[in-house]
Amino acid sequence: MAWLREHPVVTFFVVTFVVARAFVPFGSFGAFSPLVGALVAAPLCGGRAGLREVGRELPARVRGPSGEPAGRAAG
Repeated sequence: MAWLREHPVVTFFVVTFVVARAFVPFGSFGAFSPLVGALVAAPLCGGRAGLREVGRELPARVRGPSGEPAGRAAG
């Protein structure tokens, strides 16, 4: 466990790779695997504080190029 705390970037990439490869046989390429990797690696490497830090970095609302919330039809 100490090794995971000392190497957070390696932990993130390994978890992301495993999640992405786990969904290849099911016809999906696992585009969500970096998010899952971050949500798994943060508490492994930094505990609850690490998970809180990831939560602070996520935007409250994703906006498109026009400033409108993403997914809303333009026009």
